[in-house]
Amino acid sequence: MATARSEGKDVIVIGGVFSPVNMVFVRKNSPIQSLKDLRGKKLGVFGGPGSTTFTFLAVLAQKWGGIDLLKETSLISGAAPLLIEQLSKGQIDAALLGTTDTVQMVAEDRFRSLVDLSEEYKAHQGGHAPAHVTIVTNEAYAKEHADVVRDYLKAYKATLEFIHAHPGVWDEYAASIMMDDPKERMLLEQKMGMNLIEKWDDEQIAAQNEYLKLVQETLGDTVLKTVPTDLIRTNFNPK
Repeated sequence: MATARSEGKDVIVIGGVFSPVNMVFVRKNSPIQSLKDLRGKKLGVFGGPGSTTFTFLAVLAQKWGGIDLLKETSLISGAAPLLIEQLSKGQIDAALLGTTDTVQMVAEDRFRSLVDLSEEYKAHQGGHAPAHVTIVTNEAYAKEHADVVRDYLKAYKATLEFIHAHPGVWDEYAASIMMDDPKERMLLEQKMGMNLIEKWDDEQIAAQNEYLKLVQETLGDTVLKTVPTDLIRTNFNPK
C-alpha cells in the first residue's frame, strides 16, 4: 500500500483486491516448526526483501514470532522455480512463494506449509486479513474525475459479481496461466476466492489501518514513515 505524498499528487487508497494467498514452505523433514525457528536460516523470497508480500511476512515474524527476518535470517532472492529447486536440494531452509506457485506446491504436496500469511494474521488479529493488493489513485485526479473513479470501482464490483455467478472463469484463468492439473485449478479457485476483498467498508478499513500500524511498530520508519489519516477512502464506493 503506497503512502508517498507529493504536492498535487497525494496517493489515496480507494479499494482492496485481495489479501495474501502466499505461504512459506519448508521440506517435509525440516526441523523448522515456526517462524522463530528461521533464526540463522536461509529464507528464499520470490519478490525480494522490498516486496509487499515479504513486508507482510516480516510483520508476522517480528510481531508474533519474535524474529527480525531482515537481520536474523539470510535472505535469498530469486524466481520461484529457482527457489523451489534450491529448497528441494536443501540449499535454502524455507521459501516464501508467489500466489500461483503456492497453489501448485500445495497441490503437489512436495513441501510442508510453515505459514499461510493471511490465515496466520487472522489467527492473531481475528476478523479480516488486510489487502496487500489495493486500488489506488491520486487525490487530484479523483477530485477532477470522480465519476471515472466511481465507474472503475463499479466495474471491479461487477467483476466480483460475475466471478460468483460464473465459477467457470477460474478454469479459464487457470488455462491462461497453463495450470492444467485439476487439483491445482480447484485450489486456485479456493485459495484466491477466499482472499478476494468483497467489501470496502469500515471493518475492512479498520483491518487496513491496524496492519499499517503494525508495520510501523514492528519494522519502523525504514519501511513506513507515515500513514496519512486520509489515506484510505470510502467516498468513491459505488452505490
